[in-house]
Amino acid sequence: MRSLHKIMNLSEYTLYTSCEPCYMCSGAMVWSQSGRMVYSLSHDELPEIAGFNIMLCSGEIFAKSPFKPEVTHGVLKEKAMLIYTQYFQPTT
Repeated sequence: MRSLHKIMNLSEYTLYTSCEPCYMCSGAMVWSQSGRMVYSLSHDELPEIAGFNIMLCSGEIFAKSPFKPEVTHGVLKEKAMLIYTQYFQPTT
């Protein structure tokens, strides 16, 4: 069991993502003790582009958790906004 625990401890790892993770992914970060997360668009910015939002922000999950990863947000934000805008743009 101890050898499995070593595999599940990701405290030295960083998750990079274009958008703030959903509550399920944030929970997985807590369980695996991921040390750091870097993302571009926040939970509050995505609905402006996509037109909807169905998730809790990662900060709500981390606030209730005994393990709190280091979080850096807004990295390459303009590029991510362009990509998501193109993705969610209505097709004709």
